[in-house]
Amino acid sequence: MGCLGFDNGLLPFLTKEDIEECAKLMKETVEYVNRDSLEFNGVIYGGFFKTNDGIKFVEFNARFGDPESLNILNAIETPFVELFKNIQNQTLSIENCKFKKTNTFTVYIVSPNYAISASKEPCKFTLNKDNIENQGVKIYFASTKQIEGNNYESVGNSRLFAVTYIADTMDEAREKVYKALDGNVDEKLHYRKDIGKMYVH
Repeated sequence: MGCLGFDNGLLPFLTKEDIEECAKLMKETVEYVNRDSLEFNGVIYGGFFKTNDGIKFVEFNARFGDPESLNILNAIETPFVELFKNIQNQTLSIENCKFKKTNTFTVYIVSPNYAISASKEPCKFTLNKDNIENQGVKIYFASTKQIEGNNYESVGNSRLFAVTYIADTMDEAREKVYKALDGNVDEKLHYRKDIGKMYVH
């Protein structure tokens, strides 16, 4: 329901070695797939857990992770089109994929019945998009369509939209997002108010 991106590319509970282990597993998987006639060349999203017994693999997806990708894409310094050219030409490397030293914070907003029951009727809600964006917070719509003005409704039963902010500190990024949501999102909608709370000082 939300995601954090720290300026060092890590999370407080992860070490550089943890990240390297995950990257190694992903690289070995792609190399194994490419041994046959198939050739994977694109975006891969790896899901892992860190446990008392070490890193545990959960899943791979040949797509952007959501909401994780919102944090990553907002921190990328290299022009997006250059990244895809290098992916296509198989020249993508650490040298031509640069990231800003910044903190990113994302929260997803959902309908009242999200993950509980599948409603047959769309969830109609109001959202003051201009007020949120005027505070520098970005909105990323998902299963939502605009009806008129500040009136929207859900499309399907997935998450409605996400809000993201980038800042020099995680405290600032978190504060900006929650401040922008306050009073600008329909009260019937749900979002977690504890994302990243344990890492705020």
